[in-house]
Amino acid sequence: MMFLQWDLGDYEAKPCGKCSVCVGHALIPVRPSEDLVIKARQFLYTNQHVISPRLIWPSGISFSEEKWHGRIPEELQANPGRALSSWGDGGWGELVKSGKRANHFDNKLVRAMYDLIENQWKPDPMPTWITCVPSLRKKTLVKNFALELAGLPNIPFVDCIRKIKETKPQKMMKNSFQQVRNLDGAFEIDQDKIIDGSILLIDDMVDSRWTFTILAAMLQSAGSGPVYPCALTDTQGKDVL
Repeated sequence: MMFLQWDLGDYEAKPCGKCSVCVGHALIPVRPSEDLVIKARQFLYTNQHVISPRLIWPSGISFSEEKWHGRIPEELQANPGRALSSWGDGGWGELVKSGKRANHFDNKLVRAMYDLIENQWKPDPMPTWITCVPSLRKKTLVKNFALELAGLPNIPFVDCIRKIKETKPQKMMKNSFQQVRNLDGAFEIDQDKIIDGSILLIDDMVDSRWTFTILAAMLQSAGSGPVYPCALTDTQGKDVL
């Protein structure tokens, strides 16, 4: 501050005796205490990231053969969901990132997701079966994770969603209109496999929420129960390589 005052012509400026420059040492610890580090890690490992449902289709678009537009009917909306982490955070986010690169998610993430669902989130009604968002680029990554997760509460995994068209990454789309148009016609539901019960819909990442929104509408239109979106990480606002 004194340097700034001198530079502005205040030649009577003197050391304040309060800032770190004047007193000659840092005013707060340069490194946090171990206790604070432990508390921060505990927060990151247990912090729930809510996936809020979309309620309205983007203006100017009619989605799917049903020509959905305007407000999404309540019976087709996704329920509020959860993401286990934020991309690259100091909790589970780094393990998710390394799993994406290795094309396999560590079993620790399966246990963590199960704990999130059973002991923290506790969706009501509790899902009675699990399915996942398919990918044409990494066909087994999310599916294998969902299969392992289904084995913990011993509920069925049902492979009822097919991806029939390659799409660009949603983060490349500039707005909701482009994001929904990008996904139009990308998925189809095997109606013969649908179970009348609440679903846990698994994906590895969530950003725009339109993939969850569209599939929730398609699944419930096909006769399923309530859909709970569930992702390993929330990438909104993050650069994902």
